[in-house]
Amino acid sequence: MYKFAPATRQESIIFGAERPKYTQKSIAQWIKFMQQQEISRVCCLLESKQLAHYPLDLFHSLIPIASSTKSNLASSNI
Repeated sequence: MYKFAPATRQESIIFGAERPKYTQKSIAQWIKFMQQQEISRVCCLLESKQLAHYPLDLFHSLIPIASSTKSNLASSNI
């Protein structure tokens, strides 16, 4: 699901995944999936153009989840 996979076969820390679709329901499902995978850090590499299509601020919608799970978030304006 979400093309979730380690960066290499030997990798146990760095994983990649596709972005959620542009609906609030899809975003919530994506977040739940990442929580189930015990992801504790997220690095968002989407361009501003891509982020603008979301019905809410995707990056900031992850902050409460990150806070409750003691996770870290990072974002870069590409």
